[in-house]
Parts: sequence; C-alpha cells; structure tokens
Amino acid sequence: MPFITWDNCYSVFVPEMDEEHKNIIKIINQLDEAIHEEKEREITGDIISQLIEYCKTHFAHEEQFLSEIGYPKLEKHQGLHTGLSDVTKLFQNEYNAGQTVSAEKLMVFLWNWLLDHIMSEDKAYGLFYAENNLKKQETQEVLIK
Repeated sequence: MPFITWDNCYSVFVPEMDEEHKNIIKIINQLDEAIHEEKEREITGDIISQLIEYCKTHFAHEEQFLSEIGYPKLEKHQGLHTGLSDVTKLFQNEYNAGQTVSAEKLMVFLWNWLLDHIMSEDKAYGLFYAENNLKKQETQEVLIK
C-alpha cells in the first residue's frame, strides 16, 4: 500500500501542475517502499537523480505558468525553487562523494516538500489562478450580454 495516495487535498486545481505534483508523491512512495524492504541503499541514488530531473522540468514549467498568469509572488516562488534545487544537489553531492545519504533524511525532505511547498506555496498560486479566471469569466459574461 502506498505511503501517500493522491487526494484532492493536494490539488492546486491546475491540471498540468497537479500531474507534475503526482511525481513527487510517486518518488516519496518509491523511497518509502525501499525503506520498508530495506533496499534504500540500492535506490537512493536513483531517487536523488529523479529529484534533480523533477526540479529542472517541473520548476521550469511552473515558473513559466506563473509568469503567464501574472502571479505577483513569482520572484519569491523562484527563490523557493532555487532553495529546493540546492537541497537536492546537496544530496547528490554527498551521494557522488561516496557518503552515506540517509534515506530517512531524504524522506523527511520529500515529505516537507509536499507539505510545506505544495500545500502552501503552490496552493496560493492555484487560488490566485482560480480567482482571476473567475473574474475573467464574469467580465466576459457581462460583455456578451
């Protein structure tokens, strides 16, 4: 049974972003499964690589989307992304240097990413997007009438 199952409570109500956020849940579940099967040593490097790729692609998509919708906190959000990317690179540097990377420490990082970043920061842009789309729809309806 997965550690985390996707639920609408995780949704930012932007389908493309929700799909990408499901990837972080997938990574968390892979790591949790490896920990329970005592195979975390074998999977840690792969998990870190997935995180690096996730950061590159998802953050680029998300920042482009935020720019397109005129999100007023884009610069702050970019800074948060830089911080998350920096942490994943630290994990990778430790791993590449032959140091033991704690799977539990990595799990805590991923869990906090889900709770702190997606559930607060990303939900904020989802709300901004929804409110602005509603205003646009109302304006269009008034113009049509």
